Amino acid sequence: MKTGKLFFLHQYPANLNLLRLLILFSILPCCFHFSFCQTTPVSGIVNTYYKVIDIIPAKACVRVTNAAGLNYSDKVMLVQMKGAGINTSNSSTFGDTTSLNNAGNYEIATVCHVTGDSVF
Repeated sequence: MKTGKLFFLHQYPANLNLLRLLILFSILPCCFHFSFCQTTPVSGIVNTYYKVIDIIPAKACVRVTNAAGLNYSDKVMLVQMKGAGINTSNSSTFGDTTSLNNAGNYEIATVCHVTGDSVF
């Protein structure tokens, strides 16, 4: 009789684990279906653009034309949009980039403080 009980107790957890595994695998596809299939429609203004009018490295600050909408802890991307040298000669290479001069460089930053038109 003791052997029967031991056998039964030994098999029960194995069957229980198998049952849990089957339940888990039957629920997972539903979870993935709902989490990956839901989409959020994007409309309106997705990004906001700010023109930098001054860079103050000593204060780790940039001045922008209008800082409305920038808040503490916002993620921002600063991009160097100007400065590339191009070929302006009247030839077949007109418009070719001769030097990047840091144009296209960028960095991701976090807004720490906004005062007037100054963003730190």
